[in-house]
Amino acid sequence: MSITNVGLYANFEREGVEDLCDEIIAELVRRNVRVYATTDSAFANPDLELLSRRSLLKTIELMLVIGGDGTFLRAATDLDGAPIPMLGINKGHLGFLSELEVEDFFPMLDRILAGDFSIEHRMKIAATLIREGEILAEITGLNDVVINRNPLDNTIALDVYMGDAMVDHYRGDGLIVATPTGSTGYSFSAGGPLIYPGTDCLIVNPICAHLMGVRSIIIPADESIDIFLGRGRSGAYLVADGVNPMLMELGDHLHVERAPGTVQLVHLREHPFFQAVHTKMLNTSERRSRDQYE
Repeated sequence: MSITNVGLYANFEREGVEDLCDEIIAELVRRNVRVYATTDSAFANPDLELLSRRSLLKTIELMLVIGGDGTFLRAATDLDGAPIPMLGINKGHLGFLSELEVEDFFPMLDRILAGDFSIEHRMKIAATLIREGEILAEITGLNDVVINRNPLDNTIALDVYMGDAMVDHYRGDGLIVATPTGSTGYSFSAGGPLIYPGTDCLIVNPICAHLMGVRSIIIPADESIDIFLGRGRSGAYLVADGVNPMLMELGDHLHVERAPGTVQLVHLREHPFFQAVHTKMLNTSERRSRDQYE
């Protein structure tokens, strides 16, 4: 497979991203590769062709994402399930979803354009917000769907069901429903488990639960869950992958399940998950200090 049509998605708020994009475009054009972005993007390079989002998804064979994890999540949402491999180039703080650091990209470019990589399929999550029997919104995410209290309010109460079985009654700051990909994000910070990518499951993880002993649970990915907001003076906020929050009101019902389609991540190395965990998530200075006493 030879790649001749490449899309670019970048976060220009990151320092140096615009210059990096110009370098990438120049290298791709030199290799007779056509480079595209959407018409609503901030790209101004004359060697880059701007297309509507619909046309872009029909044209490109690979999407390069330049930024951090947030940029990658937004790009995945914009692809909307299109079967296009995504390659992340890290210009963020953590870059857990990015396959390459900037200094690794150009030496590997010929290999990338030759299609010499593997593709990992990551599941997405979908949520439907229902009020008095009417669908108000449908949202999807690669990482998670989160219900969070108003920061000026007290705790909220959420009743969670899987089918007819009640999972639990949660009272606290909110609830995270995460995919295995999202297990390294907000869910991990809230005390949730790390889940190996490709595992068919969803994580239901309370945020600052009011009662001790309340922990996250893992359910099969082919099950759906229903969440009812039963307490919260100001309602609560619903968000997927940390963007576009919307208000949930008392009595609202959120139906959460696996979304159709997958996100395709490009890998150029073996065992990228464990490597990323050790190099990007563990505190290396703390490990070095511990090793001195072992």
